[in-house]
Amino acid sequence: MVKLAVIRRCFYLLAIFFSYSVCADNAYRVLVVHAYSQEYPWTKSQHEGFVERLQTDPDMQVNFAVEYLDTKRRGFNAEYTAQLYAYMQAKYKGYQPDLVYVTDDNGYLFARDTLMKLFPDSPVFYSGVNNYAVAEQIGDLPMRGVFEKKQIAQNLELFKELQSGVSSVLIVGDASKTYDAIKKEIDQQLHEYSDITPIYISNDSINGLVNELKMHQVKHLFLTTIGGVKDDAGNNLNLKKIVSEIISAYDFTVISMEDAYLYDGVLGGYVTSGYNQGRAAADLALQYLSGKTLLEIKNVLDSPNQYIFDKSELDRLGLTLPENIASVATLINVPPTFYERNRLLIISLIAVLALLVVIFSWGM
Repeated sequence: MVKLAVIRRCFYLLAIFFSYSVCADNAYRVLVVHAYSQEYPWTKSQHEGFVERLQTDPDMQVNFAVEYLDTKRRGFNAEYTAQLYAYMQAKYKGYQPDLVYVTDDNGYLFARDTLMKLFPDSPVFYSGVNNYAVAEQIGDLPMRGVFEKKQIAQNLELFKELQSGVSSVLIVGDASKTYDAIKKEIDQQLHEYSDITPIYISNDSINGLVNELKMHQVKHLFLTTIGGVKDDAGNNLNLKKIVSEIISAYDFTVISMEDAYLYDGVLGGYVTSGYNQGRAAADLALQYLSGKTLLEIKNVLDSPNQYIFDKSELDRLGLTLPENIASVATLINVPPTFYERNRLLIISLIAVLALLVVIFSWGM
């Protein structure tokens, strides 16, 4: 009987081992290559949205391999691309992903020119691409993705409702290729707003940027893309520092066009959402993994943006959102309610009152 029990246990352990091996073998391999650094907020939110969406199906096993090009810090040129190619060729020798996910314009370019040579049989899905010409450029390439559009029109319409007399706006960026693509998009949108004068200010130096801003006493300022701004030594600054320096230049009403810039002093607005970008790209990937061909999968041209506002800035500026926007907007930095501020005191008072009621009841 003991021997039989031992044999059964052995078969049980073997069954577990083989079932695990089958699950491991059946796991999808996904190579993720981000254009920017691991701690860059926009990159983190796209990654989070993509991974969380793929992991919503408990029956789907996914193994991720993740790389960061860090092109906010390191210039994205032919020399650097060649170095990255050699690195990835050595690191991923014998590796074949089921699909590749890349983020932002530099990620797309790296996928088109490099990753597709390394992994010619792996389709590429992207998010955060600002250059809409990509939709035409990819042609028959095995690529599909989600575009990011900084939509200034919705923000201008909002501020015409909130504040009268908006005639000039500052549009600020870091002079990167991404900024150039965004500027073209904004130019097209502003054709319908002949009464608005845009003043474009772009510089990859924080001091140069701030000095230019001080020359223009214009109330409304739009942040486009600012992650490439550096200090005097050429080092990339963190976003919080960049935003703080910009805000200090003048008493601006700062409208962000990206959710990664919602720091203190920024009102918010109709912003691009990194998390939504990642989820939308994952939806495309899931269509592919479920059996659809790339011909059946369409690019997401309607950028999944959303309204986000800082409640403390709304209060400071004395602004009230229109009802149609307030009903769909997300508010951050909402002041705590009376109960939240005094929760411990209220609970303590309730406990004391309950105790007094019990004592009084016993006395009766």
